[in-house]
Amino acid sequence: MARPINEQVQSVRDKIQELQHKEKRLLNQQKEADRKARTKRLIERGAILESILPNSINLTNEQFKALIEEMVASKPTSAASNITIPKNTKPEEAG
Repeated sequence: MARPINEQVQSVRDKIQELQHKEKRLLNQQKEADRKARTKRLIERGAILESILPNSINLTNEQFKALIEEMVASKPTSAASNITIPKNTKPEEAG
């Protein structure tokens, strides 16, 4: 014997709710993966800068920022900001 319509409707609603929870979990996993990738990238790039500018360890964050801004604004380094990454290269592979 077939189930009554109201039971079928409730079953569908339960499945919808389950899928919505699954979607939320997957989106949270993606956000967490994105955050971890960004954190890793920031740490790696900070380490690169620190290896190039070893005396920067003694600077405050404000002084370090001013130093980097000055370097970027100077003519020789501004050419480096025009570097383009090939479209078929993932950002993780380019660095």
